[in-house]
Amino acid sequence: MQTTLPLFTAISTQHIGATGEQIAQDYLHEQGYSVYKTNVRLQYDEIDIIAFDHTDNVLVFCEVKTRTRSSHFFNPMLNITAKKACHVSCSTCMGSKA
Repeated sequence: MQTTLPLFTAISTQHIGATGEQIAQDYLHEQGYSVYKTNVRLQYDEIDIIAFDHTDNVLVFCEVKTRTRSSHFFNPMLNITAKKACHVSCSTCMGSKA
């Protein structure tokens, strides 16, 4: 007897994450941003995408979270914990002084 695994177990989480990051990059390009760097390792964490907003002349730090199922009840901002925000903020400040 042959069984079929659900789709989400057949695809690696790394592949799902990479796909989500590519979708995010494509979206940023469509919105007029220039992607500067991706998957940047910092002292405590990693920034998925660093992009430049030409309209406001600012760097934008993007955290990409890819979900395999849609949920109208889940706010994606809940993925950004205070600890993660502090690590990214501290690391980017330290990097800008170097």
